[in-house]
Amino acid sequence: MGQPQYKCPQQSKERERGWFCRALREVNQTVPLSRAYKAGGADVVTDIHNDIYDIRCRLFHAKGNKRSPRLVPQILSDRRLVAEGLDKLSRIFLLLASEFLNVRRTGGCVSYQGFALMSERLMSDSTVLICADDMALDTSATLKSPPFLDAIPMLTRGAPELSRPGLTSVLGSVAATALQGLQKISQFGLAHDGHLIMSGAVETDLIHDGIDRIEAQMSVQLRNAKQPKKLFKT
Repeated sequence: MGQPQYKCPQQSKERERGWFCRALREVNQTVPLSRAYKAGGADVVTDIHNDIYDIRCRLFHAKGNKRSPRLVPQILSDRRLVAEGLDKLSRIFLLLASEFLNVRRTGGCVSYQGFALMSERLMSDSTVLICADDMALDTSATLKSPPFLDAIPMLTRGAPELSRPGLTSVLGSVAATALQGLQKISQFGLAHDGHLIMSGAVETDLIHDGIDRIEAQMSVQLRNAKQPKKLFKT
């Protein structure tokens, strides 16, 4: 095998940050990066640097600062930021691989608008259910299955404040006084038009003694199987 060919090799004593920006600027002259990255300002390279490279630094550097605090997996907003950055980086990578390596990724995808049309009406007209049966989750379960025969419906509404492009959420709430017949809470379900459309179990049974109200968020998230993976099990 021959030696690998580099499009924009790192120069002697060139720092990584400078190399990153220089390489992007050279590439951008022949392959507009705007084809893969929607810039918010006039300079797409600066935007990519401030967005994606900043995430890289906040992930790999143990110490942060007030301007760029480190990212940690225990904070949901940090995990969301990393997933969004990975999605943007994947688009740039696929563009460059297609142009310079003649590698193309085939497949299709559902757009955010298409997903919203499919999910928002369904979710907003649904009801969150709460039940105590700790039977194993079953994809063939219905509202007549044991976990949901005695389920208690929660007051449910669409939750745009908990949603974002590619994620549609509803929020259910119920006063603890309505749960006196349940000794514990093991599962939640979502019903629509007399059908169970999704369910989920909690890791540890919940006890509702000493609380006034319980709220439960249920969401459906868009995952295009033919696109680069950006969400991983933890």
